[in-house]
Amino acid sequence: MDNLITELSDLAKEYFENSEFEKCDEVLSELIAFCKGEVTLAQDGKMIFIDDEDKHRLLLEAYHNRALCRFNCLKFQEALKDATIAVEFDPSNVFLFNLLGLCNFKLDLLQEALLAFNKTIALDNAYYLAYFNRARVYILLDEYTKALKDLQTCIDLAPEYYMAYYTRAITLLSVDPKQALIDFKKSQDLGFESSQIFYYQGVACENLEDYQKAIEFFTKMIKQDESFADAYYKRANNKRKADDLEGALQDCLKSIELDNENAMAYLILGHIYKDLEKIELSIDAFKKSIELDENLQYPCFALARVLYDLKDYEQALKYYDKTIELYEEYAQAYINRGNTKINLKMIEEAIEDFDLAAKYYQERARKHDFTPSELAELEQAVPYGFYHLGNSLYEIDKYDEALISYEKALKYQKEYPDVFFNRAYLKSDLEKYEEALEDSELAVKYYKKQNNTQDYVNSLSQRAWIKSRLERFQEAMDEYNELIKTYKDYIDLKDVLLERAYCAKELESYEELIAYCNAAHKVDKNNFKLYFWRGIAKYNLSLEEEAIEDLNKALKIDKNHNGAKYYKAECLRNLGDFHDALQCYEDCLKITKENTDALVGKIQCLEELKEYEQALECTKELLKLDEENEFALKNQNILMQKLKQQNKKWWQIWN
Repeated sequence: MDNLITELSDLAKEYFENSEFEKCDEVLSELIAFCKGEVTLAQDGKMIFIDDEDKHRLLLEAYHNRALCRFNCLKFQEALKDATIAVEFDPSNVFLFNLLGLCNFKLDLLQEALLAFNKTIALDNAYYLAYFNRARVYILLDEYTKALKDLQTCIDLAPEYYMAYYTRAITLLSVDPKQALIDFKKSQDLGFESSQIFYYQGVACENLEDYQKAIEFFTKMIKQDESFADAYYKRANNKRKADDLEGALQDCLKSIELDNENAMAYLILGHIYKDLEKIELSIDAFKKSIELDENLQYPCFALARVLYDLKDYEQALKYYDKTIELYEEYAQAYINRGNTKINLKMIEEAIEDFDLAAKYYQERARKHDFTPSELAELEQAVPYGFYHLGNSLYEIDKYDEALISYEKALKYQKEYPDVFFNRAYLKSDLEKYEEALEDSELAVKYYKKQNNTQDYVNSLSQRAWIKSRLERFQEAMDEYNELIKTYKDYIDLKDVLLERAYCAKELESYEELIAYCNAAHKVDKNNFKLYFWRGIAKYNLSLEEEAIEDLNKALKIDKNHNGAKYYKAECLRNLGDFHDALQCYEDCLKITKENTDALVGKIQCLEELKEYEQALECTKELLKLDEENEFALKNQNILMQKLKQQNKKWWQIWN
């Protein structure tokens, strides 16, 4: 090869090594033009010629090196053209295909880049940079599993290549921040130097919810570059989470001072103002964030939450709709929108939202696509959403739909005592007391496990109540006694004392009933049931005069209560006051004509007053109501005999 050609090649090499890429480009362009016959070269007055073999080699080197120059000058489109031509000269050149991939990568031609790196690896499966570069493509394609696999292969092939550790750390920031911190440290140990590594280390710590450590890293970043606006708002967010709201506010305002077009900074500012209970300023900040970046879902979500808390459900719904439009798989947004729709009485639409929340939660959980805090929040929010929905459906008497929602809540949180507690009441409303008791037992078990004394006591009270509905009165009464003895400060004392008295009444344990009514009266002085039940107890213990006192007090509260009038009549009859007893029985019958017990008492009083004819007429009424009434059948003949003796003329008419 001619000396001039060699000199030009060496000159290009010198320019390249000195990073004088523009000059290198000029020399290489001249060589390419010469090889293509577009220009001629002469030395010492003689034309220079080049044979085909040298021309092929020279063109390959020139296009390859010019592609590198142009790549380094950020002229990626021109570099891509040169690399494509160079590949035609040498289709088995690993480095050329790697360069071709890089040019496509820089031009966002990701699929073309992927093909080029695949070819590179096919030519040399030990070329670590090809795995590294392909990993970067996979990251932009959101194929993180493949990216991490390639980065591991790169590290296995070149364990001292710090960029592989650094890139893997950034990839792992959300999914495994603990490993990300390890990789950042490894890259530093291998000699990687960049102030931004402090920023990313801060992000990793934030994702681990180690807010103080995150603040330390962001502070290091700021010391390296005081104009780095993002570091200020990130530090602000961590100060907010560490309850340093004033410090957070100062940092956030500094970030906005440095860059007043940063939507994320205004988002954090909105959160800070909300925490400071400056709601109007919070709303303004969120709206500014949306204005700056209408494709950012988080300020829409945050604004919707504020509006929901203000009970502006229509506007909250608007921003939740926008959030989901921007991020279709945002599970928490579906839950919150479902709750909003419940408040707007859009129950069917709410059900759809909770189902979608569950769907996207499951899909993203399978992909491990949550930060620890996001996962923890959704692990609670998804079952709570179905629980809340179930309660809303229960309130409007949609029992079947409520049961379905409760079942869905338990699918995501098997030990959810609130669900068992409320479902027990729902099943009680359906008179499915055995099933209700099973749920109540589970509520008791899981509240106890949570060491939640108040809810645990509520569930014990509920269990006793359900047992009373199953007519397991002794068990229920024993449980009420234990509640009063052990958890007096946690129970609704009036309610428990009343229910305990009810159990004693049903057990016909009249002495206990009196004692329990007396105890209940101390906290509930004008309760009709307590006077009524105590009156019944005293009647059954043959304490008629005392019974009448209690029954009169009951009737003072409810003058038309049939039962109280009846027992008062019974007491009066037992005391021999047949006239007053008769009046009470008649009062009962005015309220309920079909009251056979009152009719029997009336007949007995009339008989005692020797009003046999009236008694016999009442007996006939009783038989109309109950043809097989033993008292009526037996008494009819007795009354007729007494009438016969009293009035023979009447007897003749009767017959």
